[in-house]
Amino acid sequence: IKQTNNIITEMIKMDVPGSMVILHLDVLNKLQKLSENMRDIKLYNTDAIVAMSGVSQYDANATSLELSINSLAIAINEILTKN
Repeated sequence: IKQTNNIITEMIKMDVPGSMVILHLDVLNKLQKLSENMRDIKLYNTDAIVAMSGVSQYDANATSLELSINSLAIAINEILTKN
């Protein structure tokens, strides 16, 4: 969780070209959702319902994050290959 939050913090500090702002923000939002899921899962001893909610959403959010990262990588690659 800490590592994910550190990634989010560092990504927020990045200067992002206007053409990539939406993709960058999408990755940040998906990372945030995954971090929330992990925090919820950690509550398994004290709040099983919240923990189960985190577990049930984790896989879909991880897949969504992967797709967002791939979209951002493709956009970066397109810019790099044009120059």
